[in-house]
Amino acid sequence: MFVVIDTQIFVRDTHLLRKQGGRDLIRLLGAVKGRLVIPDVCLREYIEQTRAFAAQEQEKIRTSLSKLETLTGYSTTVALLDNPAVDVRTRARLAILQGLVHPVGETKELLVAASRRSMAKRRPASSNDDAIKDCLIWESLLTLPAGSDVRLVSRDVRAFYDNGQFAAELAEEARARGLRVLGAKDLHEVVKELQASNPALDLAALSADDPVEFAEPESDMALVVDAPSAPRAGALDSAPMENVEQRAKLVRSRLGDAQRTAREEEQRVLGYIAYFGDANKSQLFAALEQSGLALPLAHNIAERLALVGLVQDTGHHYIVPDRELAGVAASLVEADIIALLDRGN
Repeated sequence: MFVVIDTQIFVRDTHLLRKQGGRDLIRLLGAVKGRLVIPDVCLREYIEQTRAFAAQEQEKIRTSLSKLETLTGYSTTVALLDNPAVDVRTRARLAILQGLVHPVGETKELLVAASRRSMAKRRPASSNDDAIKDCLIWESLLTLPAGSDVRLVSRDVRAFYDNGQFAAELAEEARARGLRVLGAKDLHEVVKELQASNPALDLAALSADDPVEFAEPESDMALVVDAPSAPRAGALDSAPMENVEQRAKLVRSRLGDAQRTAREEEQRVLGYIAYFGDANKSQLFAALEQSGLALPLAHNIAERLALVGLVQDTGHHYIVPDRELAGVAASLVEADIIALLDRGN
């Protein structure tokens, strides 16, 4: 069985398959050699939405701590995760699931098929919604091997259901490709089906093979201290000397996270410059901002790339003078840019 899970359920409901039937689904899929289908569009959304969800919850903590301080006059610190640290842990969680994952790369053919479906207003798109993300998910699903049994877990009634049932036109399209596709509105439906069709499986016994997510003390290496009041000066210096190595690990871990994030951002800016070619700076930075990169950071990276000679600043444009580098850099962001442009349309 192949299982496709939309972002709302994967992130918001099940917390990356840690609750609401997620752990049981992992155990059962592993036992029956089933697979999680994760198209690239879902992979991006899982990471982005986990970051956004974590930020919302942490803002609630900050607000509550601030209220507590003004109410009682007592301030305290609490360890929270910054965005890079959240991303690191999200990717680590996805890496743990990798053995169960059937990835679907975002090829040009897939993007074209999804765009055509969206423009034609074919389901899961509609006259009121181009639904490019849902179209990409559906087209990704249609690439699965003929004969596959597929469960699409989503509560998006407009896109995938009619009168509470999985849309007949989608089911028929899948059948024409040799696929049996059924809809489910939560993971419990899929878990119950797997249990019913495999009565000999013992969930309690399967739980013994659950992976350990993070080893200690590295599990705390990505933590940052965040609180209404500033941390006490000299607090790190006052720590016992036997913790020097642990503190060094913390610094190395945080520097490594920051460097990885910086490299990804630099690669994105270089790729966008190469891809857009003659686009003026305003158009370039508008696209980068739409991609989620803050404008001041995008400007800073472009200037640094120009300083080291990878990019040439002509005044109104940035260009990549090395044609080979330009081609490679553009190819790395091409799928993201096409998806971005499609969403804009």
